[in-house]
Amino acid sequence: MSWHRRKAFVVVAAMAAVGVWLGLASVSALASGPPTLKGSFGSFTQATGMAVDEANGNVFVVESHAATPAVDVFGEEGGAPAGGSPSTIPGSFQFVGEPGGVAVDNSASSAAGSIYVTNNGDSVVNRLKLSGGTYKEEPVVLTGFGEPIGDATDAEGDVYVADFVHAKVREYSPAQTEIASFSIPEPEGVAVDSKGDIFVQEFGSHKLVEVKRTSDTAATGGPVEEIATGVTAVAVDRATNTLFEDLGTKVLEDSLATGSPVEVSNFGEGTLTASAGLAVNEKTGDIYAGNTTSVDIYGSGAAASKFTLTVAKSGEGTVESLPAGIACGATCSASLKEGAVTLTEEPGAGYEFAGWIGCKQLTAKTCEIDLTAAAEVTAVFLKAAKNGTNGENVEITAFAGNQHGCPEGGFEAKVGAAGPPTYVCNGANGAKGETGGPGAKGAPGTNGANGANGAQGPAGPAGPAGKVELVTCKKVGKKQKCTTQLVSGTVKFKTAGLSARATLSRHGALYAAGIARSTRSGVSLRLQALRKLAPGRYTLTLTSGSGQHETTRSEAFTLG
Repeated sequence: MSWHRRKAFVVVAAMAAVGVWLGLASVSALASGPPTLKGSFGSFTQATGMAVDEANGNVFVVESHAATPAVDVFGEEGGAPAGGSPSTIPGSFQFVGEPGGVAVDNSASSAAGSIYVTNNGDSVVNRLKLSGGTYKEEPVVLTGFGEPIGDATDAEGDVYVADFVHAKVREYSPAQTEIASFSIPEPEGVAVDSKGDIFVQEFGSHKLVEVKRTSDTAATGGPVEEIATGVTAVAVDRATNTLFEDLGTKVLEDSLATGSPVEVSNFGEGTLTASAGLAVNEKTGDIYAGNTTSVDIYGSGAAASKFTLTVAKSGEGTVESLPAGIACGATCSASLKEGAVTLTEEPGAGYEFAGWIGCKQLTAKTCEIDLTAAAEVTAVFLKAAKNGTNGENVEITAFAGNQHGCPEGGFEAKVGAAGPPTYVCNGANGAKGETGGPGAKGAPGTNGANGANGAQGPAGPAGPAGKVELVTCKKVGKKQKCTTQLVSGTVKFKTAGLSARATLSRHGALYAAGIARSTRSGVSLRLQALRKLAPGRYTLTLTSGSGQHETTRSEAFTLG
């Protein structure tokens, strides 16, 4: 620990007597003890730099001393990366020189999601972005360095590069414009806090120095102040305003709330053996400490519960999870943290995605499951239909026996309409295919039988008076002429003589039926219409009496 750090403690102790200790006590109260080891992952020749993509939790580790230098990509706790990322960079991109440091733009800037890799063999900083399942180089390439080693980004998306040969830390905007530079002897590691102060770890002296600024866009800073020695890597958690310093065999955790670093705790002692970089996931609070050939994960408090999630597939396709762990394909079962897990599908060649079983659909390609116990999700892929091509006219004829060399009971196909026919035999039946996945939702079933009639409701109010059709017939000359009229209310008839049954017909079809009574002037009819009566010629039939005394007479008349 440097003299400056000890001096900070002396000042705080002196201030306690005048009532300022409460400010520091409130900061310390936020700490729940040193972070605890949650796990380890990776197997490296020598890791030299790390960064976290907070959008999906992926961890980038620079493997600069391997036979083929690369940047390895892992999920949040190791394993397969999320978001469709490949497990390594290059992918389609190839490092000409040797990568040294890596940083991720986790801001909301125009370059959000960009990966900055210092390429000290070429004296450039490559900017890459995930596209189509591989990392591709962006148009912006930072150049003009003596030897770029470490790099970092700030809350505005600016990138800071430790230029070792030129003894500077240089700040660039996402558009490649150089904003500022700060002179530091042999800069190696760099980090920026939420206020814009820059923390730089020097290579030869292993000092950690601070450049204080009024903001992260200020082109100048105050005097460079040494705050610690023996530091091999540095990182800042801007979400909690915490500074982490790797001392090789342990990590110091300092609060920046009071303006100067004040130690809160240390962790990793007895576990870390050599420094290989530091990185923080500001969303989860997890700290990644490089341990030369592996990466250790530290987190605050007890580790979250984990449950096994298994993905089953019907048909051909892949499924990946966020948080990472499932990459099915190869890994279809993983132990994941309790809580929401998002699954993303991708159909295989010649297949279409049909749906999820055991998972809530979010979008056309994703679903979500709340993991509170061991669970299984099935992704259903079905073979995609294809349109056939138009072929020649083919005449298919069934036959019995061996004709044209075809097997017994086969078919012959006579191909072509002109010229000698060409006969083609059908092949033997193929092997039974595999059982398909669940079918689509069936059509709605038929309606069920009507239920029993309910109890009769109360009588409604009386409707309007009905209308009756009144037929009046008169004898004109030798013919009967009848007219019809719709009347409402009560109709009174004057009748005399005997009544008879009456029917009105036309062309053998019955149009009306009722009774007829003889009067002095003729016959009075009272008929009920059975069909619509239209003007025209009709036959009136009167039947009276019964048995042997029954008499019938008919008469034609015109209805006007």
